[in-house]
Amino acid sequence: MKKRMLLLSGAAMIAMSLSGQTAAAAAATPAPATPVVTKTKVSAPSAAPASSAAPAASCPVVRYGYTGNAMCYTWAMDVDWYGDGRRLETFLVAPNRTVWHAWPGSGGWRLMPGNKTADDMENAWWSGTTRNISVWVNHPTVFWCISDPGSGWTGVWRDC
Repeated sequence: MKKRMLLLSGAAMIAMSLSGQTAAAAAATPAPATPVVTKTKVSAPSAAPASSAAPAASCPVVRYGYTGNAMCYTWAMDVDWYGDGRRLETFLVAPNRTVWHAWPGSGGWRLMPGNKTADDMENAWWSGTTRNISVWVNHPTVFWCISDPGSGWTGVWRDC
C-alpha cells in the first residue's frame, strides 16, 4: 500500500463524527494548528490475479477493528483531528460511490449523512471549530464538502 501524509494549516478544514464525545465537549476543544491527514491507496487483495484486466470493484479496508469495503484504487483517508491520537476517524468511498466513515467505538462503518456519491476522498480540515471533509467527483469534475460544527455531520453537501 502507498501512503501519503498531508499536514494542513489551521485554515485547512477537517471532518469527523463525535466518536463518543458529547457535542459540548467536542465544541469546547479548540481546533489544532496543524491537523494530520494520512491517505492510503486502497488496493486489491494480494490474492487477486496480477493479470486481471479490470480492477476489483471492492477492496477491504480495516480500521479500528471494523472491515469496510472501498472502491479499489481510491484513497482511504485517516484523520487525526487533534494531531495527538485523541480523535481519529477514517473516510472511504464504497464501490457504489457512497461515502462512509468509522472511528474508534463507532461499532462499524457508518454512511455519511446526505447520500452524496463520490469517486475519491480528497481532504479534511478545520475551519475554526468546524470539521470539514471534501470528496472528488469525476463527472462532472467537482469537489463537494460537508461540515460538522460540533453537533455531528450536517448532511448538507456543498460545492467547494
